[in-house]
Amino acid sequence: MPYGRHFIAADLLQEELNLGVWSVYSGLLQENGIALTAAHFGFNASLSHARTLNDVINISNKGYPVIVSVRDSFYYPGGHLFVIRGGDSSYVYIADSSPLISSV
Repeated sequence: MPYGRHFIAADLLQEELNLGVWSVYSGLLQENGIALTAAHFGFNASLSHARTLNDVINISNKGYPVIVSVRDSFYYPGGHLFVIRGGDSSYVYIADSSPLISSV
């Protein structure tokens, strides 16, 4: 139960649909969609294109999840999101819902 609350993915997706930031057919529609959804549920989120890998690892090691958007022409041509859970100089620990993660 993250951050003292229990969430069901379908409920979050429904709220993103209600907010107009997500679509069943297209996925996330706005770059700030996750931040808007987080705010709706009482969380703070910030959007940045300037954080380095070390910044992301340091933030996540403090207990804050870092949602990362990736685009890869082979594995994720439409884009994909995963969460950085922590790391060090050798590893980055992620949570990912994609079955492709085991082969990347």
